[in-house]
Amino acid sequence: MCTLTFKKNMQDDEFARKLLGMWLDMAKHRFGLERYIWKAEPQERGAIHFHLCCGVYLPYKEVCYTWNRLLYRNGIRQVNANSTDVHAVEEEWNAEAYLTDYLMNEAKHSGRRRVTGRLWGCDRKLSKAGKFSLHYDKYDREGLYQWLSSKHLRHKVDLPFLKFIDYYIMYEHDWKNMPDCDLKLLYMAELNELRPSSVTPEFW
Repeated sequence: MCTLTFKKNMQDDEFARKLLGMWLDMAKHRFGLERYIWKAEPQERGAIHFHLCCGVYLPYKEVCYTWNRLLYRNGIRQVNANSTDVHAVEEEWNAEAYLTDYLMNEAKHSGRRRVTGRLWGCDRKLSKAGKFSLHYDKYDREGLYQWLSSKHLRHKVDLPFLKFIDYYIMYEHDWKNMPDCDLKLLYMAELNELRPSSVTPEFW
């Protein structure tokens, strides 16, 4: 998890997102950044800042240097500012719950100004993930339902703007142990497509 902030009271949300995009393009080459999700939020003083979740190691000093250098080159002078934070999500078994609360908890912004424009984004592969449909006949549905009914499905979100759906999560080993079917093949193909490559990033 990474946080990118501004020393000045940055409230030009469109310009801030443009700077974030420039930093992400750099990070793809410098840190090997491939899969990521970002979220824009307001601080108490009103300044916009960004939270970034990714699956690669981000060296703290490099992140701080590159972010401050980018801002300096675009007219924002904060060369030595402590404007970034990087920490690992160590309890992987609870990573989904942590990220859901970290990225989707709107209650913590109560009373703050609203950020205009896009509030979150992700890389292109993640944006296309899960966008498929599958038709099952009556007998296939019954067999899949019986198998799923024996699993512990954890309800993950309880947010007002998601009240129209039920959202559950199933552990990866449950997917792998699922009887062979079209749904399992689609899931495994999607998972393999989203896995980051093993290319070692080049540090400039």
